[in-house]
Amino acid sequence: IRQYMKFFSQKQINCFATHASRYFELYLPSGSIEIASTSRYSWKTGKKELCVLATVPLSPGQTVRELKGSLADLTPAEDEELRRTDRRQSETGISRDFSVIHSKQKRCSQLFLGPARFVNHDCNPNCELIRDGRYITFRVIRPIAPGEEVTGWYGEDYFGDGNCDCLCETCEKGDKGG
Repeated sequence: IRQYMKFFSQKQINCFATHASRYFELYLPSGSIEIASTSRYSWKTGKKELCVLATVPLSPGQTVRELKGSLADLTPAEDEELRRTDRRQSETGISRDFSVIHSKQKRCSQLFLGPARFVNHDCNPNCELIRDGRYITFRVIRPIAPGEEVTGWYGEDYFGDGNCDCLCETCEKGDKGG
């Protein structure tokens, strides 16, 4: 890493260190979550996806401290490049990476970075997205058992009008969505 980092400014190195530390926190013995693979969406994406699982019971009001993330604005050119790449792969059924979100407030697309980006959507989530100082993280809103997926809510129209194309477990059990 030292060899690679010698080409960057101290500010860039500090940003990298902060970002890397978010991932290293996942491995602390005191941790409450793990990043795992899921095949829930494989039929649609053509690949395994990642999810977040609780490793200990999580209680309402608790902040999942290892799920830190941040947002980086994308330029219109970067956003278009991601869309172009997505169109090129559309024959395989691979959809745009869900870590790219559109901010209505900033009127631009943003890249969601850090372990928090692996929290999948559910229409009946067990966590809510919150700001915690400089970070974005999640607060538990209903009990989560060990081995249960940590989920958040992406918004009412993230997966089409009224989430009509949503593939979450709640929609599947309720026989609605995609």
